[in-house]
Amino acid sequence: MIRYRLLVGTLSNCVGKATAVGIWFVLTPFVLGRLGPQEYALWVLTSAITSYGFLLEFGVGTAIIKYVAEDTARGDHETAAAVIASARWLYVAFAIIAVGSSVLLARFIPRTGSPSRARSSKRRRPWPHSSPGGVSWACWRSSCP
Repeated sequence: MIRYRLLVGTLSNCVGKATAVGIWFVLTPFVLGRLGPQEYALWVLTSAITSYGFLLEFGVGTAIIKYVAEDTARGDHETAAAVIASARWLYVAFAIIAVGSSVLLARFIPRTGSPSRARSSKRRRPWPHSSPGGVSWACWRSSCP
């Protein structure tokens, strides 16, 4: 019985991982085409940072589920509340460390190549005029063909 459950659990985990990889394999060109290279890069960076956040969670969420379930099953609601309160303060500490380290690291990241500076440095023409390439200014900022 335990071997069967282990096999089914392992296979369903592998199928789930393969499905996720397949979906991203199909979805990536679509998202890249919709967002453009700079916005897609920002999206990937945000996803990577979020993934590291889940990695650095250190299993606190799983521990909360385990210990709160055990304490609740025993009828010890005070200990369950203490576990939740401790986890809340631990998450607050994680957030303070994350924000503090981000602020410190932001001082060392160069600001060259910023999209806002690149856009503001371009000379824009008023609406009735067209650009040197013949496309109006309105089409520079939107998805005109």
